[in-house]
Amino acid sequence: MEQRLQACSHYCEHKKAKKYVPEHSAWVYLNKHIVMSMYYLLKTKSGCNLYNALKRLMFPVYKRYYSNNNLGIFLTTSCNLSCLNCQTSARQAPANDFMSVGQMKGVVNEAINLKYYWNRIYLTGGEPTLHPHLFEILDIVKIYKDFNPGCVIILETNGVGNKAQAVLNKLPDWVLVYNSNKIEGKNTYGFSTYNVAPKDTLEYKFSDFSKGCKRLVSSYGLCASMYGYYPCSPCMNVDRVFAFDVGIKKLSLVNEKALREQMRILCSCCGWFKERHIEKVLIDVISESWEKAFAEYRKQKPKLSQLNSWPD
Repeated sequence: MEQRLQACSHYCEHKKAKKYVPEHSAWVYLNKHIVMSMYYLLKTKSGCNLYNALKRLMFPVYKRYYSNNNLGIFLTTSCNLSCLNCQTSARQAPANDFMSVGQMKGVVNEAINLKYYWNRIYLTGGEPTLHPHLFEILDIVKIYKDFNPGCVIILETNGVGNKAQAVLNKLPDWVLVYNSNKIEGKNTYGFSTYNVAPKDTLEYKFSDFSKGCKRLVSSYGLCASMYGYYPCSPCMNVDRVFAFDVGIKKLSLVNEKALREQMRILCSCCGWFKERHIEKVLIDVISESWEKAFAEYRKQKPKLSQLNSWPD
């Protein structure tokens, strides 16, 4: 039986990404010099932002970003820290949502039936050691590990607290641990400006968000959560806070069209879409769209539809 070599082959073509080159090169040349003239005339921060915004409009580069053949499983929104600008919004939009055992069975069984051969599976959150049924979840993940022995299983943790340490000490040998070794009670760890929506900035507001960003090939890959499948976990958290409710409820429904429609909506709010998202800051930076979303969240936590569970 043919093995699936790319976990997201539904929406990934196995060839190099190509740049879109407009046909009218003279017009491109003229546009380029108009923009460059504006840039030199406006040697200010606002001028640079205007130049970049115009450049994105006039010279669109259509890239197809590829899966790195990994899967991130977002087990819980619960966290024992509240770090600044965290991409799980544990500080501004705390929650205690968990992926159920039935949903985990659905992820694994559907992956096996569809013959998805992932290189790595990341168990993440939130803080995954806070999941009340973590070891039942691991028993189900082991079924996939037996199906695909070459898959590396990695649990991500902040390592904070006695409970986390007790769980980590009981993990089976086939689970690797990435421990960021944060300190209990310290919440000033810097993250990039995730809560600055690109659609709120002049430089990025006209971008084609359906292209996604480079994170799609530099991190976990596809994200499975209690709300469905997403291009990545930061996209999932955007959906959780803004309540777009666009999670894909079955792995068999994951395809390029569906993922690009998700990115069109979710990446417009994700601060990691910005090219300079790696710059970490030690204060909370929140743009207008996120301020409104957090205000609505505090009034009433949204109820998103759930990922399909596997019938017993």
